[in-house]
Amino acid sequence: MAVVSSTENASLSVSRCCRYHIQSAAFCLDTVTRDHPQAGVVVLGDFNRLRDAAIISYPLKQVVKAPTRRAAVLDKIYTNMHDWYDVPVVLPNTGQSDHRAVVMSASVNVKRERGQDVTVLRRSQDSNGKAKLAQALKNYNYIIKSICKAQDPLKKAANALSGS
Repeated sequence: MAVVSSTENASLSVSRCCRYHIQSAAFCLDTVTRDHPQAGVVVLGDFNRLRDAAIISYPLKQVVKAPTRRAAVLDKIYTNMHDWYDVPVVLPNTGQSDHRAVVMSASVNVKRERGQDVTVLRRSQDSNGKAKLAQALKNYNYIIKSICKAQDPLKKAANALSGS
C-alpha cells in the first residue's frame, strides 16, 4: 500500500518533492509487481495537485467516484483489487478539514467461479504466534520513504504486539 498526500497551497519545492514522491511510488510498484506479479496493490491519498499519470499507467482502477472536496475528486484510491472491495463511501468532512472522508470496506460477496476452491488463511491468535510475528517485523529490512518525517509504522506494530 502506498499513501500519497499533497497540500493545495504547496510551494514549488514541495511540488517538486511530491513529483519525486509519485515517481518513487511508481518505482516501488515496479519492484513489487515484478517480484510478486499477483500482489494486491492499493495506492491512496490526497491527489490535490499531484499528476497521477505514473500511477494510472499501471493496471489499477480509480474507485472513488463521488466528490471529496467541493465538486472535485481529490482523495483517490487506485487498486487492482476492486472486485474484493465495495464501492467506497464518501462521508462528511471531519473536524476542520475541507475534504470529505473516504471509507473502502472489504466485500462480503467476492465474485468467484462456481465450484472454485477457496483457501482461507487466518493468523494465529495465541501469544506465541504474536511474539513470532513481532520478531519477524522487527528483523525485516523495510525501506520507508515519506515526504514528511517518517515514523516506521511496521516497527510500531511490532512493538505494540510485543508489548514494548
